[in-house]
Amino acid sequence: MTAPIFTPKTTAELRAEREHVLQDLAPRTIDELREQRAVDQILAIDEATLNRYEALCFVIGD
Repeated sequence: MTAPIFTPKTTAELRAEREHVLQDLAPRTIDELREQRAVDQILAIDEATLNRYEALCFVIGD
């Protein structure tokens, strides 16, 4: 089994990707998705978006 290919990205690239996630989400907000997740009313696709956003924040260090 081969190892996954990892493409290093700069912080600026990660921030741009995070901004793109927010633009795709508009007019909704991350806070709205967090509220939906808190009451277990989030759609799978929205949860994937929220997970991606939070992962990018973690990697960036914000």
